[in-house]
Amino acid sequence: TIKRAARMNSAVVPDKVYDLLNRNITFAQDTESSKSERRVYNILDLVRKPKLRKNTVIVAFTWFAINAIYFGLSLGAPELPGDPYVNFILGSSTEIVAILLAWSTMDR
Repeated sequence: TIKRAARMNSAVVPDKVYDLLNRNITFAQDTESSKSERRVYNILDLVRKPKLRKNTVIVAFTWFAINAIYFGLSLGAPELPGDPYVNFILGSSTEIVAILLAWSTMDR
């Protein structure tokens, strides 16, 4: 496909490119063969070691609490006192700010 693209663009692909591609393909095949030697993990590995078990429980509880609060506020917004339209706008703007904050703090 590289040769075809080069022909369509009237470009010349150096032989070095093909050598690099062949080397990468060979490396990928060697990596595939070594995968059989790797350990296969499952869900129980999250609770085998005490520190990992502690982190798993903390993350699970935090995830549950945040989702419960989010859905409680989202679904309970019409029940708040005041104008339901203003409540909706305030809830939506808070969610937009939260999304932007989460987006900016993600690992890149």
